[in-house]
Amino acid sequence: MKQELEIPEEQKQIVLKRIEKSRISPERMLDWDEVSNSLVVNLIN
Repeated sequence: MKQELEIPEEQKQIVLKRIEKSRISPERMLDWDEVSNSLVVNLIN
């Protein structure tokens, strides 16, 4: 059973703004491998 969910326009705009900020300043992005490893370490401790 597939449900179609409507994404509010406000949420779409938030995501588009975030994408644009990341495009303009890619250095602000976090490396997923580093974040993932950090999460694992924090969960273990």
